[in-house]
Amino acid sequence: MTTTCPRACQPALKREKFNLYLVNGSEHYLSLTDDPQEAIGVVLA
Repeated sequence: MTTTCPRACQPALKREKFNLYLVNGSEHYLSLTDDPQEAIGVVLA
């Protein structure tokens, strides 16, 4: 089962100039997730 991150979701990867978050779209809407197996995309922020 996919875990949707709360508002204060931790990035999957932290770097000095950006953070990488995982995106899940399994429930007909996009949300952040901490499960790499369920991720369909990424967000760089």
